[in-house]
Amino acid sequence: MAIAVVAGARTPFTKMGSTLRSSSGIDLGVGPVNALVDRFALTNDPNGMLVFGSVIQHSDVSNIAREVALESKLHPMTRAFSTVMACATSLSSVAEASSWITRGSVPWALAGGSESMSNFPVSFDHQISRTLGDLKFSRTTQDKFKSIIKLRPKHLAPQIPPVAERLTGLTMGQHCEQMVKEWKVPRAEQDEWAVMTHQRAGKAAGWQAQFITTAPNIKGEPKDNLVRGDTTME
Repeated sequence: MAIAVVAGARTPFTKMGSTLRSSSGIDLGVGPVNALVDRFALTNDPNGMLVFGSVIQHSDVSNIAREVALESKLHPMTRAFSTVMACATSLSSVAEASSWITRGSVPWALAGGSESMSNFPVSFDHQISRTLGDLKFSRTTQDKFKSIIKLRPKHLAPQIPPVAERLTGLTMGQHCEQMVKEWKVPRAEQDEWAVMTHQRAGKAAGWQAQFITTAPNIKGEPKDNLVRGDTTME
């Protein structure tokens, strides 16, 4: 069976804390999904599927794909499931969607992903969870007091999720440094590649605009603000 990618849409790629800071990961998914639903008149078609992913998981969102589907213009009976594969999450969504179409399970599918670095989840020490659990099942005031006094000031400090890989403790940039040393990629070539990508992205800005859509709670004009098209080696 032949499968084709017939269209695409995305929100702007923006800096953390800028024009998309008030938009959640769900918001960032709803915008592009609605753009494609409108373009192909999918609102009344429950036979398709949404495959969607996000790397940073929030405790109140167990299946971001389903949340995006329900808040978008998709038919409420549209099947939806989530994927996670680090930076390849959206690509994994496309692969999953194509496999469902190949099997004949669905006639069409939307696939993608979103990430809101401005709205990362903040957690607390595990003792907080244990104490809250004990309080829920405490029958007397004395039992509740015994649970509360186990807490210490250090348990109340918020924990920002690390950007490092859990097993190695290294960030993506640090892993990249290891890779270029192992493969002996000169710094000058790395810089040349970086400059080229920014310059090409700057030149393609007008062409890219056709794919950029808005999203709930977006502030300002929906356009990329990460690209530095005038970047030079100097």
